Amino acid sequence: MLTEGELEFISKHAYTSEHDHFFYSLLLGEPSLVEGCLCYFDGEHLTIEGSHLLRETVDDDRIQRIVASKPEFARARSVWYWGPSPIGAKALKGRDAVLYSSPCDTDTDQYIKLSEWSLSKLPKAHNRARRAERNGVTIESSKETKIFTWEHYELMRKFFSYHSVNLSDTMFTLAVRPLLFAPHIRLLDAFDAERNLVGFGLLSELHPNYYTLLQSFFSRDTPGAADLFYKYMIEHAKASGVERIHFGHSVRSKGLYEFKRKWGAVHNEDPYYFIGFFHPTDNRQSIEINLFSFW
Repeated sequence: MLTEGELEFISKHAYTSEHDHFFYSLLLGEPSLVEGCLCYFDGEHLTIEGSHLLRETVDDDRIQRIVASKPEFARARSVWYWGPSPIGAKALKGRDAVLYSSPCDTDTDQYIKLSEWSLSKLPKAHNRARRAERNGVTIESSKETKIFTWEHYELMRKFFSYHSVNLSDTMFTLAVRPLLFAPHIRLLDAFDAERNLVGFGLLSELHPNYYTLLQSFFSRDTPGAADLFYKYMIEHAKASGVERIHFGHSVRSKGLYEFKRKWGAVHNEDPYYFIGFFHPTDNRQSIEINLFSFW
């Protein structure tokens, strides 16, 4: 449980989409702040997010101190780490390490510093957004009253039918309902000229200094809808007075990575590692099946 003081500290120092503790707590467990890192514990499994809030190095020693900080952490069936710092295979004594994802160029948080952003510097993106607007695409925003329909779920279903699903996608799918009830979440919808839903996304306005796009889905049949969506979202964030807007990781999607770059996004941190630590006597495969089938 995060205290008021910890929440204030996080809001003051947060700098990446990974610091949206509300979103990650929905599936990873109760959030806590230990050694400057956000951690989540669901009663069995401990997850450590390695983007240190004060940008200090997260090394083997720090991971050891985090796990030793609470009896329930030390007893965790498995410990999961994701972050920009490489953690050694022997970081946790008595546990075996498994590297699930080594860094790739696209697996890094991307963001725009809004004071430096100008649509006039992005003619290609601007032209596609204008073309979509001329073809009747519109963007609507709702925060106090958010309505999620079968059309939203159908867009998600179609997306998953022709894309490989990553952790962010599946987490978002399971977290949709509680996210819609959260007062800091804004729903952005894209409609075509016939008022068919052709795209949507959830924008987190949790932190005072920046907004985070948690996830978005778009129809393949409406060219430029995603561009108009990004234009609207970025201009909304800029008008709100926040410093940055974050788009999260593209994981291994080079196309999505380049799309964000087209809109002026730059890297926030180094690419991420994803590592699991297990007791040698545990059935690692059963843990993976339970965790990854849920995600």
